[in-house]
Amino acid sequence: MRNPCSQLDRMRPGLMQAMLGRDAEGSLVRKCGVMAVVRSGGVLYLGDPPHQRLQPV
Repeated sequence: MRNPCSQLDRMRPGLMQAMLGRDAEGSLVRKCGVMAVVRSGGVLYLGDPPHQRLQPV
């Protein structure tokens, strides 16, 4: 798990801003933030266990 960063805008301009919001008190809300490394291809199915638990970075 990680905070969204400006690298998102390299994929599509404006995507970083679209992933940020504000709650009722005005605090910043990050709407996404998962990073992964694909080691091999394959099919994923709903309910498949994760290879390892996600940790904040």
